[in-house]
Amino acid sequence: MVESKTAPTPMAVRPPSTSDSRLFDNPTLYRSIVGGLHYLAVTRPDIQYAVNRVSQSMHAPIEQNFQALKRILRYLKGSLRRGLLFTKGNLELSVYSDSDWANDKDDRRSTTGLKDDSFIYLVLYVDDMLIAAKKKYDIHKLKGLLSAEFEMKDLGAARKILGMEIIRDRERRKLFLSQRSYIQKVLARFGMSSSKPIDNPSAANIHLTAMFAPQSEEEKEGTSDVGLIYGGDTQCLVTGYSDSDYAGDVDTRRSMTGYVFTLGGSVVSWKVTLQPTVTLSTTEAEYMALTEVTKEGIWFKGLHQQPTQNTPSAKLNSIREQTGN
Repeated sequence: MVESKTAPTPMAVRPPSTSDSRLFDNPTLYRSIVGGLHYLAVTRPDIQYAVNRVSQSMHAPIEQNFQALKRILRYLKGSLRRGLLFTKGNLELSVYSDSDWANDKDDRRSTTGLKDDSFIYLVLYVDDMLIAAKKKYDIHKLKGLLSAEFEMKDLGAARKILGMEIIRDRERRKLFLSQRSYIQKVLARFGMSSSKPIDNPSAANIHLTAMFAPQSEEEKEGTSDVGLIYGGDTQCLVTGYSDSDYAGDVDTRRSMTGYVFTLGGSVVSWKVTLQPTVTLSTTEAEYMALTEVTKEGIWFKGLHQQPTQNTPSAKLNSIREQTGN
């Protein structure tokens, strides 16, 4: 578009009388251009609103959306010398605001200069990535930004990540995480695919020693469908449970610390580990376990307060001590 005609504004004041509703034949190009424009908007606030509008159609752009996108590029061609200018003057903070009533065609919500619910969560492990946000166009917007800088492959809605299967039940508002395939691989590796299942991973009142370490794989076929379930309409509270096993390690006489945290009734964090030192009483072992669960609870409280400052329902409810046998 080097030789294209410039445009006086980044978007038309009035929508065209006739709209072309045909799907744009190259959505990858559309998303790549939008991603580049989002980066450009860092120093060009005059195109922020127009870029936000074209971002809302990234999942399935039509020809009319592409024409609006080209208009932004034509506007940029005629305003290459524009940017942010910082000059000396009085340190007076001025604020300007506006709104676009019922701008969002999906839920009829209006647009403001700042969205309180526009948090986007990106989880990255090597070359595997998960993106989560409240609105789909926020996800597509981020995909466009990343596609403009990196070569990526969009696999759509997440079904598997790091060997974990993701199963959705939208009617019941449930999310199920399972490692069934991995468990089956473990069983096959150790020749136990046809073994008889049992009800619990270890016998009651049995303490393992170091000599039993090579045989500590107790994953059985009978629990291969067990996984984590998230969702539902329960109150969004963080709750912690802890316990200790005094002198549970036969070799070192160190005690065990165990805790689990739930969010809205769904398990989100757990840990079972040897305590760093030998305790002299069951009370000391319990206090050490409570110390670990309290530290984790404080971290969880801070985690939920940061992205949900306007949603106080996510909070640390209580830490409950469970009596061991």
